[in-house]
Amino acid sequence: QVQSSIEEIKKSVEDARREAYNCLAWLRGRPLDYPVFYDIEDSSQAWIDPQTMTDMVKAFCEIISNAGYKTGVYTYRDWFRNKIYTGQLPGNYQIWLAHYTWDVNKPSDYEGYYNIWQYTSRGYVPGINGNVDRNIEYRNY
Repeated sequence: QVQSSIEEIKKSVEDARREAYNCLAWLRGRPLDYPVFYDIEDSSQAWIDPQTMTDMVKAFCEIISNAGYKTGVYTYRDWFRNKIYTGQLPGNYQIWLAHYTWDVNKPSDYEGYYNIWQYTSRGYVPGINGNVDRNIEYRNY
């Protein structure tokens, strides 16, 4: 089992590379239907400049992609707008946008492209106690 804490990871490009290799060690070559997403949104990372944040995403995703997996980045609207230069990401990297409008019929006001939209964290799924994240996938993986 690979474990790490936020204090140990995701503060530099080298940290992103380390996390990618840890992820691959955990996967052990298992086939996946969905991409491996780099979740980058913690408040401890708010001080990181956008270029470094973008380079971190690229470093993680490049390693995952080179290992044969689909890959991408997950974060919320304001980070995609202000903390990551999405135009620098290769087109094959997937975008998973977290932007809670609470209503699937009221689309996100995020201007950029995304493959998956997480529209609420207060969803309901029969058989699961408590709230769940709800997403819409715009691509059939």
